[in-house]
Amino acid sequence: MLDNKDQLPELDLLKLQQFLLVSTDWVKICAALQALAWRIQKAKSHSEQMKQITESDFLGCTPASLIKTLDHLLRTASPKVKEHIYTLVNVLAAFKEGRMYLL
Repeated sequence: MLDNKDQLPELDLLKLQQFLLVSTDWVKICAALQALAWRIQKAKSHSEQMKQITESDFLGCTPASLIKTLDHLLRTASPKVKEHIYTLVNVLAAFKEGRMYLL
């Protein structure tokens, strides 16, 4: 249980990233992407959530990234997964830190 109601538990983004790269269960992938988007939207500290995502290069947006999660999913995923990816990108783009990361 968390001491502070406003804080969310730390995510293991590497584990989530690996799941998104190897899973073929599109329903679970959609659920994971939806949960991540919800987490960012509902967090009291959006900047803290953005910091976790950008520091881990979760979507593989930096030139140095070897794992291109977003690219992989867009090339191989079902239309429903792509819809959830676009929702997540839209949520990220709603915040300054997210826009900086995506660009």
